[in-house]
Amino acid sequence: MVGSNSTKWERIIQNQQFREFHTVKWRFHFGWWFVLTIFSFMLPLGSAYLPDVFRQKVIGTVNFAYIFVLAQILICMSMSLVYYFWANKLDQRLDSLIRDLQVKEK
Repeated sequence: MVGSNSTKWERIIQNQQFREFHTVKWRFHFGWWFVLTIFSFMLPLGSAYLPDVFRQKVIGTVNFAYIFVLAQILICMSMSLVYYFWANKLDQRLDSLIRDLQVKEK
């Protein structure tokens, strides 16, 4: 039982469609993780090392730090919306991959 299960995984891993799927998924996740991590650390680092910039008034009593935090919220919301649509496409691709693998197995 264990041997047949591991051979199934080996066939899946060796499948070219699966490798492409995995590469696309990894690039998307790593790319957005990298961008959001850098953007997230800019707030505490910027407020610690550039306090004058973050205190600068932009609109009335609203300073740059508030604008930056609002930008972070908007970027996170838009990222989740992008991920929602991207994941739906990825799910469709995964479903076709699973169907192809099931057909080849029979």
